[in-house]
Amino acid sequence: MIRFLLKKMLHASSGPMLLSVDEEIREGEFVALFGPSGAGKTTLLRMIAGLTPPDEGAVTAGAERWYDSASGVNLATRHRELGFVFQDYALFPHMTVRGNLEYAAGSRSGMAVADELLAMTDLRELADRLPGALSGGQQQRLALARALVRQP
Repeated sequence: MIRFLLKKMLHASSGPMLLSVDEEIREGEFVALFGPSGAGKTTLLRMIAGLTPPDEGAVTAGAERWYDSASGVNLATRHRELGFVFQDYALFPHMTVRGNLEYAAGSRSGMAVADELLAMTDLRELADRLPGALSGGQQQRLALARALVRQP
């Protein structure tokens, strides 16, 4: 279960706006986040992932506190068991498909999962290519595989 109560002042095209979210996602639930452009969807995901600091609030995953403004807890992004696919994919352009997965896997056991994901995403034959040599769909599948390689 992940629970987040977060607040952040944003500067929308219409002026300042308060993003205030209080939500709980239980294990096994599938959740969709939608809304108009500029509503704070990406900012919310970035706050949960630890990439954007909230103005105040808390994020807990199970019994683990990832963020708590009141007590100064801010667990580093790399220690949060979370997969994140960026809108622009954020692939490392100087690393091959396999290199992007190896970097994200961080361990030998993760590489076994990477091999599985290469097959599942139909990227096995492209493992030695750089992201710039992939189609948009192939880049998107690589970004998804990279988010899943650590089994968040």
